[in-house]
Order: sequence, then structure tokens, then C-alpha cells
Amino acid sequence: MIITNLTRKTVIATKAVVADSIGLRIKGLLGKNQLAAGEALIIKPCNSIHTFGMRFAIDVVFIDRDNKITGIIHNLRPNRITGIYYKAYYTIELPSRALPSTLSELGDIIQIS
Repeated sequence: MIITNLTRKTVIATKAVVADSIGLRIKGLLGKNQLAAGEALIIKPCNSIHTFGMRFAIDVVFIDRDNKITGIIHNLRPNRITGIYYKAYYTIELPSRALPSTLSELGDIIQIS
């Protein structure tokens, strides 16, 4: 799947996978050593995440039901927990420092295809 920021006309990820079952959501990125450039994990539904047990930092984007960005966290290190983003319906987890090059900001509209 490809994730695009329609507002900025930039590509966020070219190799995204969806974790939408309880098992896939619980596993998330556990056991991986890294996310490669262009990779992303979409966790759905999800309005808060943790990085306990992870081996690397990530960028995180929280998206509401209208596909609007409601939260952004850059370089979330292992063994951390985010706050709850009450308006978020799903999250996108990306390699650390991948998000700034997309120019993504709060309120931007995201497309997954």
C-alpha cells in the first residue's frame, strides 16, 4: 500500500502494511530490527501506542476517521508510551526521521491506496 499526503502532494510510504486484527495489532513492530525507508505500519483502530520491547525509534502519525492528521510524534524512542489522541482512529508508524521530508503537518489529509 502507498500512503500519500494529499495536502502536501508528498509520498509518506510506498510499502505500508495494515495491522487490523488483534494479533497483528499486539505484535506491531516487535521482533523487527528496523523499518526500511519507505516502509510503514498502519495500526487500525488505534489512538495510542507504546514502544516497549522495540529496538528502534519511530515517527508516528495519528489519523482521524476523515483521514486528517491529528497528532505527530517524531523520533519516539523504545520503551515509551504516547498519550491518547482521542480523535485518532488509526496510526501510521514510520522509520525515525522519515516524516520531516514529507512536510506533513497537523490537519493534512492522508490517502492510503
